[in-house]
Amino acid sequence: MQNMLPPFGANGWRSDAPRADIAPAFDISPDGLSMRAVHGGATVGKYLSQPVSVTPGQTYRFACQYMLECAQPSLKQVHAMLTWQDACGKPLRRDYASDRAHLPGGAVELSRTLEAPEGAAQLVSELVFKWCPDGRVTFTQAVLTPAAAIAPRRVRIAGAYAKYPGNKEGNLQTILRMMDEAGKQGADIVCLTEAANALNCTGPLYDRCIRIPGPETQLIGQMAKHHHMYAVMGLYQRQGDVCYNVSALFGRDGQVEGIYRKVQLPLSEVEDGLTPGDEYPTFKTDFGTIGMMVCWDQGYPEIARSLALNGAEIIFVPTMWPSDIQGPSRAAENSIYLMAVARPYEEYPVRVFGPYGQVIAKVPGDPEGLASGVLTCDIDLNQRHYQHWLSVGDCLGEAKPIFRTERRNDVYAPVLGE
Repeated sequence: MQNMLPPFGANGWRSDAPRADIAPAFDISPDGLSMRAVHGGATVGKYLSQPVSVTPGQTYRFACQYMLECAQPSLKQVHAMLTWQDACGKPLRRDYASDRAHLPGGAVELSRTLEAPEGAAQLVSELVFKWCPDGRVTFTQAVLTPAAAIAPRRVRIAGAYAKYPGNKEGNLQTILRMMDEAGKQGADIVCLTEAANALNCTGPLYDRCIRIPGPETQLIGQMAKHHHMYAVMGLYQRQGDVCYNVSALFGRDGQVEGIYRKVQLPLSEVEDGLTPGDEYPTFKTDFGTIGMMVCWDQGYPEIARSLALNGAEIIFVPTMWPSDIQGPSRAAENSIYLMAVARPYEEYPVRVFGPYGQVIAKVPGDPEGLASGVLTCDIDLNQRHYQHWLSVGDCLGEAKPIFRTERRNDVYAPVLGE
C-alpha cells in the first residue's frame, strides 16, 4: 500500500525547534532525518511532514523507525506524534505513536493505528528529539497508510459479594454459588472479595490457608470452566510454612493461570504471620491484559503503576477496604479500569472505575451485611478516552498514551516495566 507521507530528502519535511539556542543540528537526506544534540540536555527539535489529506472516520496506521546514538539513552529522548487538523490547520487532536518495538540491529519502531477525528481534513506527522546530552537520532523511515477499522474489544466484568458463613466448607460453597450466579449473567470474568476462603473464620491463620493448587481450587476451577469464564479469587494461600494473601486467576479452562501475592501488608497481617509478595505480574487473557491487587495495595500508587507499565488494562481488587479515594485515583493515574469487590455491608460493595477515575458502575450494599449479588459491567477496551487541554495544547489528548510517553521514569525511583 502506498505511503501517504512524503519521502525523506524532498520538500515534504521541515525542521523546527522551540528556540534557536536549544535547537539540534539538523541533517536531511534521502536516507533519513537526523538531529544531533549541540546544547546538551536542553536540546529540543523535531521534523514535521507537510500536511497530508485525511478523511474523518477513516482508520490509519502510522509507523516510524529510528536509531539513537547516545551515551545514556532513554526512551524519553525520542517520540513521534500525529497532529490532526481541520481544513484551516487548527489542531483538533494530538496522538502519541506510543506503541514501541525494539527491532534487530538496535532500531526502534514507534507506531499507532488510529481513527481520524470528526472534522479532520489533514494530518501532520512529527518526529521529535529532546533532552539528550549528547549523540544523535536518525529517523530512517516514516509511513502512513489507510488501515482496517479498529474492532471493539468488549468484555463483561462481574463483581460478586455475599455474606460468608465463617467455616471452610460454607465459604467454599458461597464462592461457588456466587461464581455460578455471575456465570449465568454471561460474565467473561468474575472477581470475589479478599480472602473469601477464610472470611469470618477463626483460629490460627495457618489453618485458614489453602494450597494452590488443591482440592478447593479444583472445585473453583471446575465452576470457572463450567461457565467458560475467568475468575479472580481473593484467597489465603499456604506454601510450605509460608502464608500469603493472594489474588488467584483461573482461566476459562479452569486452570490456575497466575497468582499475585499482596505486596503491601498492613501491620495487623504482619502480626498474624503473613508474608508479602514482591512482584507485579500481569496476565494475558483472550480479551486483554489484567492485573490484580489486594486491599491495602490500593493505598500505594507504585503497585498499580507497575501493573499498568507491565500492560494491565484492568486491575481487579479483592478488598476489605472499598476506598473512596485510592481506588479511583489508581484508575485515573494510569488511565485504566479498576474493579474493587468488598463485603456486602459496605456502602458500595462493588464499584468499577473508568480511565479518568469516574464511577461507571456500582451497587448499593446492605447495612445488615446479609445481601448477596453480582454487579456486571460491559466495557470496550478499545474505546478511546480524550480530554481537551490534556498536556498536548488546545486540542484533544488521550491520557493513557500521554502517561506512557511522558512519565519520567528515567528520573524517578526505578519502577518495574520501563
